[in-house]
Amino acid sequence: MYLNHTLVLESFMRLRTNNLSGQKGKTPMERTSSLMITLALDATTKRFGVQTLNVDFSKATTKTMRQAFSLEYEKLVSVKKADNGSIQSVYELGFVHVGGKDPAQRMSSNFLTTHVVAATKSETEFEYPHRPAPLLHLGKVATGLPYGIQLHRAWKSGMMEHLGDVSSTTPFTDLAMFCLRFDNAEPKDSLSDTLSSMLHEKFSKDMADFWASKIKAERLFAKHLKIDEFMEEKLVDSLATMNNAQNRRAELMKYDKAQLVEIILRGEGFK
Repeated sequence: MYLNHTLVLESFMRLRTNNLSGQKGKTPMERTSSLMITLALDATTKRFGVQTLNVDFSKATTKTMRQAFSLEYEKLVSVKKADNGSIQSVYELGFVHVGGKDPAQRMSSNFLTTHVVAATKSETEFEYPHRPAPLLHLGKVATGLPYGIQLHRAWKSGMMEHLGDVSSTTPFTDLAMFCLRFDNAEPKDSLSDTLSSMLHEKFSKDMADFWASKIKAERLFAKHLKIDEFMEEKLVDSLATMNNAQNRRAELMKYDKAQLVEIILRGEGFK
């Protein structure tokens, strides 16, 4: 079964940057990119059973790791193509971008061939990103490999910094709903238990334990989630319709006024 697509969409929209924070333009996109790259790295290292990912461009033996890393990133940010065939993906949490490069190509050009290559020449510990807080160590000084990538020693606080400006009162729950939207799983007794199980299936134990503990702490504020309807049989990419006004209007027309009020309140995080 899959996470309820309506809940996924509502969670995704709550991950938008708080307008009152003053963070606009490039900054939210940088934070989203850094966070998704970090989560893709963790999922990839779990798959290969390593702590440091070696993405050396000159060696055929590391090609599989590079490809798996790019694929994990692509799965996290990709959205079903638009009706006209245009690529859709997440540049910034809470928004779906239409057009541009394939996500894997974008990650390669913006991260692998810039930051990772720059780290190979660094004589000091190379941290990524520089703001708002580092999430990864890159390069030989920090990882022992010229093209090595691993979680930063302070990645937990860095992750909280990256989610510090989103409008949601349940950022870790909503981020999990977004990141696990394509994953098939058996429902547990509660949404938090289900998300915890799914996180441990996809990510490393350290990442999943930390993330699940944050979700557990957010349960008091998660009243806006329909706990009794959090899973469904069919996989639906609800993010794909965000830029299709006609589809969204048709979907909303199915509800009566009371149900629409409930949807709005949940979307704003008030219920």
